[in-house]
Amino acid sequence: MACTCSRTASFVLRLTWLLCLFLFSARCQAQSVQRVTYTTPSGKVTGRMVTVSGETVYQFLGVPFAEPPIGQLRFKKPVPVRPWNVTLNATEFAPSCPQPGWGADMGIDIQHLSEDCLYLNIYTKVRPTQARSSSDLKTVMVWIHGGGFSGGGAMGFDGSLMAVRGDVVVVAINYRLGMLGWMSTLDDVSPGNYGQWDQRQALLWVRDNIAAFGGDPGKVTIFGESAGGYSVGLHALSPLNMGLFQRAVMQSGTALNLRTTAPDPVGFAKRVARILGCNDVDHGAMMSCVKGKTVADIQSATLQASESDTLQYVLHVAPVVDGELVKEDPRKLLGEDYRDQVPFWTLDVMVGTTNAEGSLVLTPLQPWQEQLKFDLMDGIPTRVLCANISTALSRDYYDGSEEVARAICRQYTSDKGDEDQARNVVDMYGDMMFQQAAVETRDLHVKGKYVFSHMPVATDFRRFPWFRGAAHGAEVNFLVGQEHVGDNETVLSNAMIDGWTNFAKFGRGTFQWPEYDLTTRAYTDLDQTISVKQNLYPDRMDFWLRQIPAMLSGTDNSSNGAGFFRSSCMMGRSVARPCLALFSAFALMFV
Repeated sequence: MACTCSRTASFVLRLTWLLCLFLFSARCQAQSVQRVTYTTPSGKVTGRMVTVSGETVYQFLGVPFAEPPIGQLRFKKPVPVRPWNVTLNATEFAPSCPQPGWGADMGIDIQHLSEDCLYLNIYTKVRPTQARSSSDLKTVMVWIHGGGFSGGGAMGFDGSLMAVRGDVVVVAINYRLGMLGWMSTLDDVSPGNYGQWDQRQALLWVRDNIAAFGGDPGKVTIFGESAGGYSVGLHALSPLNMGLFQRAVMQSGTALNLRTTAPDPVGFAKRVARILGCNDVDHGAMMSCVKGKTVADIQSATLQASESDTLQYVLHVAPVVDGELVKEDPRKLLGEDYRDQVPFWTLDVMVGTTNAEGSLVLTPLQPWQEQLKFDLMDGIPTRVLCANISTALSRDYYDGSEEVARAICRQYTSDKGDEDQARNVVDMYGDMMFQQAAVETRDLHVKGKYVFSHMPVATDFRRFPWFRGAAHGAEVNFLVGQEHVGDNETVLSNAMIDGWTNFAKFGRGTFQWPEYDLTTRAYTDLDQTISVKQNLYPDRMDFWLRQIPAMLSGTDNSSNGAGFFRSSCMMGRSVARPCLALFSAFALMFV
């Protein structure tokens, strides 16, 4: 069977991603499928044997980790899958969770969707007959996909090359999306976070079964990008997850991102319910009514409820503080009161971003070009930044503060024309939504960071003549190891796979790892040439991490100089640790 490649580009609630993501490894060689059966505590599983880069890898696709979340289990925590008595055929992908049509841009077969979607895929090079003493078990890496909590799936991440090249066992998981995964009334009727609970249930299944595939349940790294990075960050802050994993990689998202939790989950749930014709006064009656609606109706109502007659950047569908899995606001969980209760402080953590995370600012802008009288191909006028974008962001995230809107305008205004202004807008959105949270998370834990800055040859953003750098999500394709354009990109891909898997195995990468301290804040820049740099965007980070909070609190910290990390760093570790940052398209920190 030939492995196919499908190009992808786009991400974030019907307007997201926009990266080049090839679905199945182009390094797979044409072959007939050979089957292989493993025996697990859950039952026997038949997978397929394929060849990747000249080595054998065993793929187990569509393995259930929970009962189907349908009927009475809709809007409920996942129920652990019951053991099966017959051999499970795991040679083809299971359905992905229901999602909008743009999921196809993330490598998802949108013709193959189902509420019965709680499955995972396993990639291992350990033979079924191979002896498995505890000392022989391999490090496990569990991938949590992104997609704005509304799109994506396990099938979008082929872990074959990572398993072969890194000598690890890779697991990619599905979780419920959209309102089916995150609808919340913030009470016992519908606490929400069902998708987050799905992820945890997958980790529990891995703990109990992964040894059968040659994986060590005591050496687990969770890693994810964007919404997957938010999820990883939240899992690292949950007392319920102590011992489930030992390392964490947060790519383009941490628990401190502005969009990690939903801004108005109850209001949005009621808006969806009204569109569905349900009474929104009594939560019990409302959820009972919604539970009886079809998936298509719920998705349509969600899209309608998300529509706005103004430019907006809100992520309505997201985790909530439920008092159980997400016990408190993430910032409170990072305080001294919870220091001995959450896994975060016990973990090796790697945090990273791309250097053009703000590419996501463009998709919501596209339908407004005619009304605002500009063309994205030519750039973004300063008037659009100051009159539209900054005010929308202030409204959505800073309680409509006019002072914040004016400050954003001043900080990112360019006098060099629309093309340069557009690059500044991309920087602004990336700084606000991703970079500040990554830097703050790194400083709290004090270990390391990377930035991925390489602009892939194959990327949709090249259609904008002014665009520079690595768009949001651009690093994911390099981790899957799919065919790149030119030897340089293949070398970078191999280096990144080596870096990620070595971090999972040893707590350090294979790049240049400078000692990290709060003076230099050294990081590793991942471009075609990997290098060490210092102090990521210091002026811009000072703006977001010191000046904006000072405006909102009514204090004046303008004389504090570059000490904008000082308060959060007091909570971090005092011992200097290696720091890695990738600056080509992705910035990475090891904390």
